[in-house]
Amino acid sequence: MLPEELLEQPRLWRTLLERPQWQSESSALSLQKPQYLLGIGEGSSFNALMMATPLLASMLPAHSLQSFKPWQFESWLRVQTVDRLRSSVCLPVSQSGKTASLHLAWNALKGKMEAVGLPPAYAFTNAEDNYHWNTITPNVFNILAGEEKAICATKSFSSTVLALTLWALQHSYILPEEAKKALYQRAYQFSYEAEAWLEELPHVHALQMAVAALVQEEGLYSGFCLLSRGVVTAALPEFCLKLQESTRHWVTWDHSESFKHGPMALCAPAKELPPPCLLYFVPTETSEAELLYEDAKVHYRAWQNAQQTRNYQGPPPLMVWFRLETAPSLPAELQALALAEVVCPVSASSQGGVLQEQLMLLLTVQHLCLCLSQHWALSSAGLSKYVGG
Repeated sequence: MLPEELLEQPRLWRTLLERPQWQSESSALSLQKPQYLLGIGEGSSFNALMMATPLLASMLPAHSLQSFKPWQFESWLRVQTVDRLRSSVCLPVSQSGKTASLHLAWNALKGKMEAVGLPPAYAFTNAEDNYHWNTITPNVFNILAGEEKAICATKSFSSTVLALTLWALQHSYILPEEAKKALYQRAYQFSYEAEAWLEELPHVHALQMAVAALVQEEGLYSGFCLLSRGVVTAALPEFCLKLQESTRHWVTWDHSESFKHGPMALCAPAKELPPPCLLYFVPTETSEAELLYEDAKVHYRAWQNAQQTRNYQGPPPLMVWFRLETAPSLPAELQALALAEVVCPVSASSQGGVLQEQLMLLLTVQHLCLCLSQHWALSSAGLSKYVGG
């Protein structure tokens, strides 16, 4: 039985979509047309901004969205002009509303803009009240996702990404009203498709195979490395964080092409350390998917080269694939190497929607994390001999 915070997500998305504030046909922001959007957040809040970046860029293409962790924002402020900051809109995100470093960064912005006034800000939070936001902005969007226990920041994270997308859609001045309404309707329909996928996930054979093999062969890999290309890459930091929180294993992420330069040495480790398990997330764009497949072949050849040049006799890197059904199929060569291939459904109504693709993969990763955490009981003892834990 899946925990409530996983199952509740689609229902919470529908609640967000039904809020009347998204139905406004005009906004001050669309009239103002700021040049820059400045996102500020820590942890999962920062990851939500990263995941929402391609979505916001598609609706507000004239803007430059930059996302910062609070300490990065403070450093960045020092070299910015007041004029540039005046033509910006800030998007602070904090699940609790109490993130100390975010408030310190905002105080630094206040000091910089003392003579001319602060730029407009729209805050996103899961706090029960807006008390802690009073010193930042009156424009606060409360997710109201409630408490979470099984996996931290599950329903609040996905709902924050949706809220950021709805905010961009509301303030988009390039999309006609009919197009906006169509996107709302598609998002609403997708929530039911996601609900059906959540009910099906415990019975997906490929996912069960992957979990069983990862538990059984724990000593044959030294952690996890998450890899992708295209817009899906923006979701990897949160996937990585969820896997770390759920399994207490070493986890990292990278763009699959960047992984070929230096980090790929992980595929060909020293004798005492096995390679990581490589988790690939296939984008739906044909060109990006094909390049990801070529990158994966290079990653595997790194291990083969290690066998020849370093006399490495250890196991090959385990490969698990997560692919939306509209993405190009795995080549036969990679199918033969794959530990498992999990195919996520995407209906015709949601096909091509970046938000739907990212959220469908997110739900799948959440379920994977839950299964692994239950098997390992949040213990990393099995890897202690490799990583000194």
